[in-house]
Amino acid sequence: MNLTICIPSRAELSPETKIALANNLGSIAHEIIAVVGKPVVEARNELARRALERGAEFTLWLDDDAYPEPGSIERLLATMNERPAIEMLAAFACDRRPFCSPNAFRLHNDRYVALVERSTPAPFALPAWAPRYSIGEIVPIDACAFHAVLMRTALLERVGPDPFALPEGTEHPEDFQFCRRARASGALLAVDTGAPVAHVETESGLAFLPYKPPGRIVANRFAIVPESRSAAEIAAPWRERDIRAGRSYGAGLEAIFRSAHIRKQGKPHNA
Repeated sequence: MNLTICIPSRAELSPETKIALANNLGSIAHEIIAVVGKPVVEARNELARRALERGAEFTLWLDDDAYPEPGSIERLLATMNERPAIEMLAAFACDRRPFCSPNAFRLHNDRYVALVERSTPAPFALPAWAPRYSIGEIVPIDACAFHAVLMRTALLERVGPDPFALPEGTEHPEDFQFCRRARASGALLAVDTGAPVAHVETESGLAFLPYKPPGRIVANRFAIVPESRSAAEIAAPWRERDIRAGRSYGAGLEAIFRSAHIRKQGKPHNA
């Protein structure tokens, strides 16, 4: 088995995720394992143990509302094979909101800063010192969300038991904790900006990719929803919205997300 796909899930996969798993993995030999209904930290740690037991060369972490476009997972695997120094490679993905920056980050003065596309049209104030990329580049990073992340399974063993555990009093969620531990072990992390994986809002069926307006999955492809409003008008209702409200992540993560949302309300809006 070449690839183990690990999916932490609240209840079931989104229809779009099911479509992608059924149609968008090409000829990749794979096995899917899921942990359903458990807090996210517990689910990820259990999946890490089970992935190690299976011994596949690669492990792909995929959320239950992720939509990998045709060719994206194949591209991630090809990049990892071509660049053996990279031990963990994130797909090009973002949060469930329009015009959102990629959920891949570099450290700047001890702060995680999202990557910014060089010619982004996003209607937000973007700092001049933010790390830049062009679509198609493989960019080294310090951390990323685990919406869609490919890694060499051996990294799980090196990082150690319970690699997603939350330290007492931390402000960073479980995926960032893994990244911190991986970087501390000497691992090279990167994001492939040419491997898009959309983030689906299951309640509405809307799908999101970095710096794009809302879309939907149509004929097995991300398609922007036609709109007559400006980008600023589209983005406005989302600026105050807590996209994680009403979802169950487990007490530790929910406290981190609530604090982060409160902090954001006191700052100027950006991507």
